[in-house]
Amino acid sequence: MHERLIILFTFITICFVAGTLFQRRYKSYSQQLSPFLGKLTLLAIIPYTIFSSIWQLPKIEAQLLFLPIVGLGVILFGGLVGLATVKFKRLEPRQAGALVSVTGFYNLGALGNLCAFFIFGESGVALVALYKLFEELIYFAGLYPYARRCSEDNFAAGKRSFISDPIFQAAISAIFFGLVLNLSGVPRPELIGDINQYVIPTGSLLMVFAVGLTFNLRGGERWKKLAMKVSLTRAVLSPVVSVLLISVFGLWSIYDGLVAKVCILLAVMPTGFTSTLPTVLYRLDGDLANTFWFYSYLAFIIAFPVVVILLN
Repeated sequence: MHERLIILFTFITICFVAGTLFQRRYKSYSQQLSPFLGKLTLLAIIPYTIFSSIWQLPKIEAQLLFLPIVGLGVILFGGLVGLATVKFKRLEPRQAGALVSVTGFYNLGALGNLCAFFIFGESGVALVALYKLFEELIYFAGLYPYARRCSEDNFAAGKRSFISDPIFQAAISAIFFGLVLNLSGVPRPELIGDINQYVIPTGSLLMVFAVGLTFNLRGGERWKKLAMKVSLTRAVLSPVVSVLLISVFGLWSIYDGLVAKVCILLAVMPTGFTSTLPTVLYRLDGDLANTFWFYSYLAFIIAFPVVVILLN
């Protein structure tokens, strides 16, 4: 288990550093390459891994229907941490919108997939897909509108909903077809399992590289103390929320405890790679968003190994 953690963090670090180095040398290309890699991963690679992983799950338990509710509860808690901080520190609207966006987004799709795969294998990836089923609903129906209201500019609300988002559609389609094949009893070819050993980590690491292509850290001195406190608070209390929900819905024994372990593991994920996007779209406080993004990953580096050791 310790060797897996070392390998995981080594790969993540190498890809992130490679992205930042590429950005410094080829800045004009990095701005174009980053969104391309992000779309490739979110629209193709991750949906494929979701589809193929759900296909190979053991018998689908009815209690798995509660899994998305656990994910929903943890995501809402992250947003509440941001809202509580806004009220306590009396932050300006531009800062409030940026902060709540960062604390409410969780990196479930890319980093969550990667961590679940390294620790639990393909079944972990399948459970991640079910866990994050309501993720886009919260983002597009809650966090984006809140960020828009915090902007000093006037933005039309628009008619787009989370249902029409291509990333959401790709994920839902992958879950649906994976469940259909799983319930049909059609065995998954062994070759797919061999391919996934490389495809799953590659897709997630491409996202890490894509973040490095555009990463910058300004305003760190002003926000670093608050960012560290909030990030650690979220990293410590989110697993507690997860444990409470697991107990309420009686998920401890499903798949010999695998469901509970995946839920707790995902609760310590840092803020999502796209968490600063509302800040960019609505011209909020970018320095605050980038600083909190950075410190959420430092908190993750501390909390993740502890959780993995406790779950082992």
